[in-house]
Amino acid sequence: MSATPRPTAASYFDRMWSTGPDPWDHGGRFYEHRKYALTASVLSADRYHAVFEPGCATGILTALLAPRAERYLATDRHERAVAVTRQRVEAMPHVAVRQGAIPDDWPDATFDLVVLSEVLYYLDAAGVSACLDRAAASTVVGAELVAVHFREPVVEHTLSGDEVHDLIAGHPAWRREVDHRESRFLLEVFRRR
Repeated sequence: MSATPRPTAASYFDRMWSTGPDPWDHGGRFYEHRKYALTASVLSADRYHAVFEPGCATGILTALLAPRAERYLATDRHERAVAVTRQRVEAMPHVAVRQGAIPDDWPDATFDLVVLSEVLYYLDAAGVSACLDRAAASTVVGAELVAVHFREPVVEHTLSGDEVHDLIAGHPAWRREVDHRESRFLLEVFRRR
């Protein structure tokens, strides 16, 4: 019998961020830029009152989506990610960037968009469920949750992208509205019931 998967260890992020300000080459890969553009394009509204993006990493998606928000909160578990993202959005005073790890550091605020991009597969199933519960508690009926996750196996990922999206689809608070599937990633938008 295999062991229950555990969330990805903090040492993995320390190791990755020790390599430089863009450890996954988000800024240099066409795959990433295309995925960010698709993520922005599937959202149903031109403007959002308040957006929460945990796991902001290098802040490229943050900078792309922030002009569509009145208030934008981006968080990441690693201090270097917070510094890189803060620098990227320094000309956007409506964007706050803080250190915090989900689900424990979920903010006490209300959002009409939650952005879960390449972050949930670092958690175990219980952690994903806790995030979905907290997202539901911090949104009103009609709010959106966008989720995008890599589908190919990665040893540092606790769950696969497909497993993450199955958990979201099975959560009672969220109804799938957009289902974009490619061989390498899933991109879905869910609406708060």
